Amino acid sequence: MKSKAPTQTETDGVQYRRVSNARLALAMTSALSLACFFSAIGYVSYAANLGFGVTMLLVGTIMTVARLFDGITDPLISLLIDKVNTRFGKIRLFIIIGWAIEAFSLLCLYSWFCGKGHSVGVFILFYFLYYIGYTFHNMANNLISPVITNDPKERVACQSYRFVLVGIATLLLSLTLLPMADWFGGE
Repeated sequence: MKSKAPTQTETDGVQYRRVSNARLALAMTSALSLACFFSAIGYVSYAANLGFGVTMLLVGTIMTVARLFDGITDPLISLLIDKVNTRFGKIRLFIIIGWAIEAFSLLCLYSWFCGKGHSVGVFILFYFLYYIGYTFHNMANNLISPVITNDPKERVACQSYRFVLVGIATLLLSLTLLPMADWFGGE
């Protein structure tokens, strides 16, 4: 089934591509996976301390250095995204690549290597790998609204839909699913 093309309208001499609110909301659902990853990575300090034996002081230092590392990878990955163009588009490709890297990293941090006597180096490797996937995933998700519409009013609607969807998903995950997980051998 062929998707409906955005309509072209002209306001004050500027031609805008407009799409329906339903299509905007549907496009912003791609941010739901970001909410899931945000909720999961929020517990990484527990995994580091209880599963890898890293002291909390070192965990905080690693997390700070990882954010600095993220500041370096952001422009590099944005250059890569800008240069890549496939017949499937760049947004889908980089969302999938980022999602796969993040999922792999979280599985390693919480399941496959957690509590198995691995060192701080293994934790650092997978935590920094998570940030590379996060950058791919997040940058591609943030490209959706400028690609789908160039109308300033609809871009605000895009961010509003994203904010509401991510907020609801994060709240539901934090209050229901994550407490059920027995990642660290809790009660």
